[in-house]
Formats: sequence, C-alpha cells, structure tokens
Amino acid sequence: MIVVVICATTIAAECWNQMHIPSTFPILSDSFPEPFSTWDTHLFLGINVGLANPVISQLLSIVTILGGLSASVIACGALFLFGNHRKAINASCSLVLISFLILFLKIIVMRPRPYMAIPATVIVSAESGWSFPSGHSGRVFSLLPSSNNAGRTLRLFGYLVASLVAFSRIYLGVHYLSDVFFGVVTGYIAGLTAPHCSSLLSSKFKNRMTRFNGVFYVKRDVSQGSEHCGNY
Repeated sequence: MIVVVICATTIAAECWNQMHIPSTFPILSDSFPEPFSTWDTHLFLGINVGLANPVISQLLSIVTILGGLSASVIACGALFLFGNHRKAINASCSLVLISFLILFLKIIVMRPRPYMAIPATVIVSAESGWSFPSGHSGRVFSLLPSSNNAGRTLRLFGYLVASLVAFSRIYLGVHYLSDVFFGVVTGYIAGLTAPHCSSLLSSKFKNRMTRFNGVFYVKRDVSQGSEHCGNY
C-alpha cells in the first residue's frame, strides 16, 4: 500500500511538473553544431508551433507521463505481478541500462532544452535538466522488446503509446527531434540487450550461490565429523 501511495504521489508530481510553466527562465544557445542545430530547430518549430492546439496540449501533457520513471517502474511491477517473471526482469534490466546511459549522455552533452534556446517556442511544459537525449522516449521504447511475444493487438497498442510519448516530447517544447530519435534508438537497443545482461547476471549469481552452498555443506560435514569423533 505504501509503495502504491509513493508511486501515485510521484506521478502526481510529474504531472504537475508537466503542467507548470515558470514565469522566467534563462535563454541559452544550442550546444549542437550550427548546420545541424538549424535543421533541428526548423523541425521542432514545425511540430511545436505549427501543430499547437489547446486540446492536444492537454492530452499530450497526460500521455507524456507514461514515459516517466514512475510509470516505467509501475509497468515493470505490474508485469512481474500479472505476467511473466522473466519478462519483468528483462524489462527492469533494460530500464536500468537506459536510465544510466541517458543520465551519462545528458551530463556529457549538456544540450539546453528547446524552450531555453528558441524564443518562439510554444511552452506547454517547462521541465528542468538537459535536453539530449530524451529520457521519456528512451524508457518507454526500452520496455517494448519485452512485449514482442504478446498478441499482435497488444504489441501495436504498445508501439502506438510509445510513439505518442516520443511525439509529445517535441510537441510540449522540451526536446528536439534528434533528442527523441536518439532516445528511441538507444532505448530499443537497451531493451534488446537486456535479456543477455540479465541472463549473464543470473548465471553468475547462481554460480556464487552454488559455491557458497558447497562451502557451507563442506563445513557442516566437517563439524559433524568432529562431533562424531568426540563421541567415541
């Protein structure tokens, strides 16, 4: 019950963060090279400004929460409780992999978010942190390989939701197209790599447990042998 309350509170905080728009924020320059930055800016404005609509803004502000860390953790927990334990472990492993990779890249690249660099941005959500790559896109796409063995309808629904989450990051003004694209690609690769990583970790853990149990039984047999000798 406590876990549910914590997760619900975190999601509510993320929702508030998506809807909250600060009155002031610093205007920074894009850290990407000029030709690429110009191309990225035009594509961003085509989506963020060209498709601006109050109803769509409200809907995507809710959809984008599905790519948050709390929603991803809840999805892994639900998969563990109601689905396949192996898939849940793989999904959790992919989530850990992509989270650390994205955090590392954000610190290294330090690209300002579009609303911080482009004055014409329609600000629907003003999140803190760096822009490249998109964490929401990476997390939601890292979970998709775990559903590859599911039914066709469920798979299509998963890919549709993940695509909407990725699109929402551009529409809301917090990511460029390149941020989202890189997040999607790395997230999906992390999801494909996760089963191999979890299998490797599982085999190493089993080997350690086998060795520990072997040492334990050897010591117990030795002690029991000593007791028998003392009785004689």
